[in-house]
Amino acid sequence: MLSPGEEKRISNMVGKLSPCVESNRKIYNQYAEGYDAMNVAVGNQLPSFVAKLCLKHLPANVKNNMEQCTVLDFPSCTGYTAKSLRDKGFTGIIDGVDGSVEMIKVAEKKNLYRKITTHLITPDNPIPFGDNCYDVVINGANHTFTPGNVEPESVCEFLRVLRPGGIMLLNAAHLAFTDVESNSKQDLQDVIERLQDEGKCELIEEVDVDIFQSRSKFNEFQRTTVYCISKAVK
Repeated sequence: MLSPGEEKRISNMVGKLSPCVESNRKIYNQYAEGYDAMNVAVGNQLPSFVAKLCLKHLPANVKNNMEQCTVLDFPSCTGYTAKSLRDKGFTGIIDGVDGSVEMIKVAEKKNLYRKITTHLITPDNPIPFGDNCYDVVINGANHTFTPGNVEPESVCEFLRVLRPGGIMLLNAAHLAFTDVESNSKQDLQDVIERLQDEGKCELIEEVDVDIFQSRSKFNEFQRTTVYCISKAVK
């Protein structure tokens, strides 16, 4: 159970989130220093689960040469997904991308990344990386594809920077923190199915996960679906 102080602090942050990307970026900047403590308080187990699934499905060409494997972590937040990868034995290269400068400052102190890029990801604002340059794209932050964060269509950008045969791990919360109507899981699933129909990728595993271990008022937001996708080899 969360303490009253922990629940109040998290409620204050969650209550400020909205469908506005710029507004949310300011909130993430404001709460960056205490973000890790909040995740510990609610028992956020999503980064660890996604990291484990990533290592399970690492492309064959890098599994035995892990030091050369390149991973793009988005949004990198304070680095908790990258830390989960390192804790599970990943020895390759991790780059991060995030829209919050203050979140990046916290992440950089952990020495987990080769580099972290400040960038707001939208379908009209391409990731500033070349095509086919990562073996893995990993998304271990909860509620990424919800209003005010990353649009599901941005998956096309992540697929672009992924090497043929590489894997991408995405997750879609079943219910958004914001009070607007949304179906982020269905929206993301629609994009994935379309890309499969176009022969650009293959869904290799889909798992429903409880995000939080601690029981609290936030448990209604705790279900997410994790998708592991392989980019088509052409």
